[in-house]
Amino acid sequence: MAIKQAISGLVIVLMTVTSGPVSAADYFWDGDQLGVNNILSSGSGLGGAGVWNTSFGTFWDGSTLSGMSVWNNAGNDTAIFRGTAGTVTLGSGITLGGLRFDANGYVISTGVDTLTFGGASNSIVLNSLANANATSTVGATLTGALAGSGNVSLSGGLAAGLVSNTLTLNGISTGGWSGATTLGVGQTMSLAQSNQALLNTSSINLNGGALTLTNTAASTTASSATTSSVTIPVASATGINVGMTVSGAGIVGTPTVTAISGTNITVSSAQTLANGAAVNFFDSFNRVNNSAGITSNGGTITVTNTANANVNYSETLGALTLGSGLLTVAQTNTNTSPSTQTLALGAITRSGGSANTSQLNFTGASLGAAAQNVITISGQSATTASIAPWMTYGGTDFAAYNATNGVIAASTTNLTASLVGAVGTDYNAATVTLGSNGSMRTLKFAGGTALTVTGAGTTSIGGIVSSGAAHVLAGGTAYQAITAGDNFFVNVGANQLTISAPIQNVGAGATASTLVLGGAGTLTLSGTNTFSGGIVLNSGTLQYTGNTAATLGNASNSITLNGSATLQALTTGGTTARAITLNNGAIASFTNAAIAQTYSGNITGTGGILVNNTSGTATTFSGTNTFTGPIQISSGTLTAAANTNLGNANNPVNFANVAGVTLNLTNAGTTYTVGSISGAGGTGGTITLGANTLNFGGNNENTTYAGTITGTGGITKTGTGTTTLTTGASTFSGSVNLNGGLVNINALPATGNSLLGTNTTIGFGGGGIQFGGVFDPSVRTLTFNAGGATFDTNGNQIVIAGAVGNSGTGGLTKAGAGLLMLNGANTYTGATNVRNGVLRLGNNQALGTGSAGVTVQGGGALLLPGGITTGGTGAGGSLTLNGNGATAFATGALVSTGTNTYAGALGVGSGGGTVSVDGGTLSLTSIGAVTGTGTLTLAGSGTGTLAGALANGAGGLSKTGTGTWTL
Repeated sequence: MAIKQAISGLVIVLMTVTSGPVSAADYFWDGDQLGVNNILSSGSGLGGAGVWNTSFGTFWDGSTLSGMSVWNNAGNDTAIFRGTAGTVTLGSGITLGGLRFDANGYVISTGVDTLTFGGASNSIVLNSLANANATSTVGATLTGALAGSGNVSLSGGLAAGLVSNTLTLNGISTGGWSGATTLGVGQTMSLAQSNQALLNTSSINLNGGALTLTNTAASTTASSATTSSVTIPVASATGINVGMTVSGAGIVGTPTVTAISGTNITVSSAQTLANGAAVNFFDSFNRVNNSAGITSNGGTITVTNTANANVNYSETLGALTLGSGLLTVAQTNTNTSPSTQTLALGAITRSGGSANTSQLNFTGASLGAAAQNVITISGQSATTASIAPWMTYGGTDFAAYNATNGVIAASTTNLTASLVGAVGTDYNAATVTLGSNGSMRTLKFAGGTALTVTGAGTTSIGGIVSSGAAHVLAGGTAYQAITAGDNFFVNVGANQLTISAPIQNVGAGATASTLVLGGAGTLTLSGTNTFSGGIVLNSGTLQYTGNTAATLGNASNSITLNGSATLQALTTGGTTARAITLNNGAIASFTNAAIAQTYSGNITGTGGILVNNTSGTATTFSGTNTFTGPIQISSGTLTAAANTNLGNANNPVNFANVAGVTLNLTNAGTTYTVGSISGAGGTGGTITLGANTLNFGGNNENTTYAGTITGTGGITKTGTGTTTLTTGASTFSGSVNLNGGLVNINALPATGNSLLGTNTTIGFGGGGIQFGGVFDPSVRTLTFNAGGATFDTNGNQIVIAGAVGNSGTGGLTKAGAGLLMLNGANTYTGATNVRNGVLRLGNNQALGTGSAGVTVQGGGALLLPGGITTGGTGAGGSLTLNGNGATAFATGALVSTGTNTYAGALGVGSGGGTVSVDGGTLSLTSIGAVTGTGTLTLAGSGTGTLAGALANGAGGLSKTGTGTWTL
């Protein structure tokens, strides 16, 4: 039997600091420890300077507005730094699973302690709040000792590659973490002073990111321990001990490793470069161990010494292995005589031998003219002829070799009409008609005058280099490589070369030859080609006349991009049925000038696609595509005839803010799935659904899409991220299903065009609406399906006048700071969860018609404003309180003003719960025992009645305030 009596007096129970979480979660740094002032979306009230330890309550979970949490080293949680940047100093050893910096200028100083990454996969994210059109950058600094056994990745949120962010590691940090290090597109990790955070990392993957070594002080000698395949101690005597993988590139951003003057950087094991990657040496004095080799899958090695420094510069590398792609080796400046400058390369080999399709270009100011700029190759014999058809000089000549001055431009013989030819001869093209069959080692087109080579017969060519003007290789029976199975190498500078003559294999039924393109220019194919070894694009642009009679060679030929390159069809209405492979993170640009083109072959690999058509023209994909990179529509239309046309389901799609930019989905009744949508704006960016459904959000990114959506189809939001829609003119009329994460909108009219189209019904299946402004969503029918709905008030005061739920089985979650008022007779039957802010009831049926119960979390409050009778079966169910609910609007987890009755059973979570009667009377009429292990606090100035007894083993009871409670 319950014992009822009046309790008066004052009992103070301090509950403002809770222990840390028991599982990985996101926590926000709040140096002033005043959670009540915090606004999650803007960062207001968050941040500042302070001490980070395991004793002070300096972290906010985004919900507990008055209570703060101490850091829990066992949770592998993510620490988020937002709001006002400051210096945060460790006061004890800290273990975490991730760092996020959403404001520029934070400094995390470890002092005498260590910051340890405790997870198997740990993340550092810069600028995670930025939208696709962001121009702001975020920089953060970690000073002191870092540790951990897992992998660490540095990424940039949505704006990765669109803005550049930098994480600086300085101070003395020995050892660091031992797992792999991955630097995402647009992100730079800068190691300064004597920081050795990467001393023991197992590998460094530059997926579009950059690693900069900015050592300028020559004092402390760092450890040269080589306990793993990658060591990057950045001190005065030693530097890099690298078994490095440099891989991938994004649409924007070039991966780079840079060593800046002032220290010796010792590379003592092999490196691997991939598409777009670079290793740079400044003022180099033999920084690299002479036995350290480099394997290239595309990229750049650059030596940039101080010009005219009157200092002898020298750098020696180990063996150079060409795997795939185009490698550029550059020594940019010329030294002042008599000082010398030499880059010495080890022996050059190509993996796979003669079938290898990689190319090598040497470049530099007056390279090879004198000892002031020399690149040497170990074991290379002196020759004035070209070394190989895949090796060029400055992109305008083939490379030869001088015993004293190293790599030079090859000598050429002028081409004449009487050519019989010799395999070992390099020819300089002229405007000439060849009279018979012939052979030439290489053919060079140069100068500002357009040159044309025509004629009859078959001409064997090892390689072609073209620069200066638009040149033509026409006529003739055929052109071919010199030896059966050899590749046909073409390097085009910043100009155009047209080959209208046919290209064939060497000999009938011979081993297939592959056409290989490099350089920055354009190769146009318009002949009837029969070569059968496929096409490899290391760089540049390949134009072709549709897919006519094998312009692209034998029908079995595929197209492989080992570096980012462009495909451009010249025949309208054509279909290219060739398989396309995107290696090394290459970006394939599809540029169709005022024509439509279909690519029906399968597109595979690790790269992405960029559509850059003339406005009003379309590139159509119709293959079963599995590529895993981004999709960028910069101009024109991308048409997808099936869901499989858009590659991996997590691929992000970004739209340029350009008139006519469109994603067109054409196969009626199909569900298309992409990772996220972003970009666009007032000028352009449209998704044309047709009669299809577009699923987006599965990659869990926070994105902003400022374009429109049209058609009779619908949309489904999935994942955990937030998609912000900022253009209200979308006209699509199909279903809207919010099944994961949030959609941020600032308005929703009852009918007509809107951010969520024209359909008057919105379904919720685990997702929700984040209010970017003040509006009432109940002007449309809101159906709460399994998984329920989330309303994130985002700091706003939202009044929902009409009924919501539409008799659905799902529940309602109130999230975000601010106030949500439910004034309708709601019909959902699932549970109600007040996670953040205040939920105010304005109707006896506001909590729906089910009995699943109500839970008030630590940062939330349930407000009964008077005249409310609710709870019990069919009217909200039991009530569980977790916290004191102290927010800008509430003094308890359950707050009552006026006269109210709640009939459901009462439970108190382990953190305790507060019921406050701030005037009037509150009757808690359930006779069931109060359950839970936390302390129940009865507060306020009004009168309360608690009908249920405290169960045996339940938590304590506390009375505060001037009011009276009857038990």
